Amino acid sequence: MDTQVTHPGHQSDDSSMEECYQRALTAKIVRNALLETIVESLSMTRQIDVMLEILFAVPWLSRHNKGILFLVDETAKQLILAGHRNIPEAQLNQCAHVALGECYCGSVLQTQETQFISSTQKEAHCTILSTHNSYRTPLFFHNRLLGVLTVHLREGHPYLPDEEAFLIAIATPMAMALHHRLREEQLRKAEAKIRHLAYHDVLTGLRNRQSFDDIIDSVYQKLQKHTRRGNDVWQNQAFLAILDIDHFKKVNDTYGHLIGDEVLVTFAHLMEQTFRGEDFVFRFGGEEFVVLLVNLTEEQAFAALDRFRQTVDNHAFPQVNHVTVSQGAIEIISSEMPGTLMEKADKALYFAKQNGRNQVRFYQTLVNEGAIVEANFGSEDNVDLW
Repeated sequence: MDTQVTHPGHQSDDSSMEECYQRALTAKIVRNALLETIVESLSMTRQIDVMLEILFAVPWLSRHNKGILFLVDETAKQLILAGHRNIPEAQLNQCAHVALGECYCGSVLQTQETQFISSTQKEAHCTILSTHNSYRTPLFFHNRLLGVLTVHLREGHPYLPDEEAFLIAIATPMAMALHHRLREEQLRKAEAKIRHLAYHDVLTGLRNRQSFDDIIDSVYQKLQKHTRRGNDVWQNQAFLAILDIDHFKKVNDTYGHLIGDEVLVTFAHLMEQTFRGEDFVFRFGGEEFVVLLVNLTEEQAFAALDRFRQTVDNHAFPQVNHVTVSQGAIEIISSEMPGTLMEKADKALYFAKQNGRNQVRFYQTLVNEGAIVEANFGSEDNVDLW
């Protein structure tokens, strides 16, 4: 028996007026149920699952309870399997991606109408399934194909106009629901991108100064909680370090700003690769970077910062080749404001710059050694803006 596509107009004797009436009523109930899902807070995956649950609760569909819902990937010009009911895993792999125009599912874009497929021959993407009949319904919204619904039937199941009418009737609310979820996803991605741009440096991708303000607050809260309650979330201390690329102005003047930017990007990547995932790395602007090292001792903090110093010193930067970094660090004390800590770390950084560069200096160590004088940044004349 050859493959055939039966079009509307071929009325089966199996259909009755009562069945037509019942299916029309069912279509109305299903349409309303599908439309109600639009106002619910659902992910795209959950939306598809709910729609399939509603569909296969329909008696004549649930007898077979097999089907697939594809979404259209317009960029790749293909259908992506997004949900299914009782389809063998092997066929799911075959049907994961179906090119538009390929197979009966992919050809729906050309026909733009529901098709009833009766075949004793297996399609290219249905070689795992036993011989079956099926309906393929395109899901259009404002003339845009969003997806394809396939309902698999037993072999020999006849084409029935009221079944096709049912699928056509529920196609629009399904498409509306998919469109709604797609718009929601687009908005979420746009919002996430805006948030990312607000809290990350555009050039290097590191967190920026705005992000620092939020994260340093959380570090303070954990330190204060540990101090007040003896909480064991953080057994050790936290440290703030300012990192400054040595002679960076000379890099820009000698090689140009494009190469300078490449050095900054490479430097940022080295920071991400060298410091722990639980630490926080920032770019404050220009060649100035900041690291928050958490839950470690002073010896461990120094080792981490000096390891990064050596990494930079040994790295071959594009065009420039050799770059070094000076660092000023301080322990984060919950009784001192972030601005005060920044000032003190900057003073340690200045000492490192003035005394040979390419080194790590801790503020309190310098004070204890008498190398610098303890600074008083808490006076009324010094307004803390952090």
